[in-house]
Amino acid sequence: APAELGGAAEALAHADRVWRKTHDEAQTNHLAYMAALQAEAAARMARSRLVAAGARPADPEGVDRISLRAGAQAPAAGR
Repeated sequence: APAELGGAAEALAHADRVWRKTHDEAQTNHLAYMAALQAEAAARMARSRLVAAGARPADPEGVDRISLRAGAQAPAAGR
């Protein structure tokens, strides 16, 4: 997946170059959208490789749940 993510980064850099050179909003938006799709595909590929290797992908919401629990347990200021 690192190579795929590198491709997505290059695609985004290309969109940036097109914007700087032409200020063509439609073309730049299209290129940026395609770069985002490439990045999403790279992330999916990385997750499936983790699963295939027997590793569990991280829970993307786990950090938020932990911080929410910690905030709920923290004493209120001034008490």
